[in-house]
Amino acid sequence: MKKLILPVVCFMLFGFTSDSIKLTDEERNFAVNELAQAKKQLMNVLEDLSDEQLNFKPSEADWSVAEGVEHLAISENAFHDMLTASLEAAADPTRREEVKM
Repeated sequence: MKKLILPVVCFMLFGFTSDSIKLTDEERNFAVNELAQAKKQLMNVLEDLSDEQLNFKPSEADWSVAEGVEHLAISENAFHDMLTASLEAAADPTRREEVKM
């Protein structure tokens, strides 16, 4: 699952870094499909787990599956808010040198 989520998140974060970069319909469809597949896979895994399995923590320092999924949901909302704000903000040409490709 980590192997799927990380590239999608990177794609989303770096895919919207410049006004000159526009997603093609193919790229947009790819991203939407990847996100839908990741959600479907996650839901399939979770539906087979009992409440005890979802809340099991190997140690106090570790997260349970439920805590990890909650973290993903909160992070997804935070990423959405950051991306939306970034896309709505006017381009700042003085920061062009900070962009690394």
